Amino acid sequence: KSEKSGENSTTTPLKRIYKDRTHDTNGKPLRSKHFMCEYIGCEKTFGESETLLAHIRVRHTMERPFGCDVCHKRFPTERCLRVHKKIHTEDNRKYRCSWVGCDSTFRTKSCLQTHMQSHEQRRQYPCDECDQRFNRKGILYAHRLTHSGARPYTCDWPACEATYKDLNMLKRHKETHLGVKQYVCDREGCGK
Repeated sequence: KSEKSGENSTTTPLKRIYKDRTHDTNGKPLRSKHFMCEYIGCEKTFGESETLLAHIRVRHTMERPFGCDVCHKRFPTERCLRVHKKIHTEDNRKYRCSWVGCDSTFRTKSCLQTHMQSHEQRRQYPCDECDQRFNRKGILYAHRLTHSGARPYTCDWPACEATYKDLNMLKRHKETHLGVKQYVCDREGCGK
């Protein structure tokens, strides 16, 4: 049965879950965003089918069909892979961190500035369980889960009861159901 509509279908999930629409579920025009995600509970709309497909792969199917031939990391779209491949070209990393003891380099000034904030920001979010402090609320939240033992992220795959403290770990887990491998051995005939 289709995960989004409950109907039986022989087409692949990626073919079933998007189509060109001009109105949302309430009959309102979608303006310039004609591609709508049809997964249950998700009504995101997009101007391009490629952007919709990337959304589906990142948020719903965890599919990553495009692999880097250098580090074997996998990506949901060719565009993501092209952007990633630039990190392997050293001459593209012309922005160097000036923090003492840090050798990090970046392709863009904005990436360097974001990185510098991690050195410079006050760690204004303290953990009430231990003496650690964090510079972002999201990192503090993730850290607190190490104390509580809570596992708020649950796999929704049929008959799977796996739970995780971290959303990224859940996404990686879901890839095992789909047969997606983030890293693939480049040795001929290995298949692992």
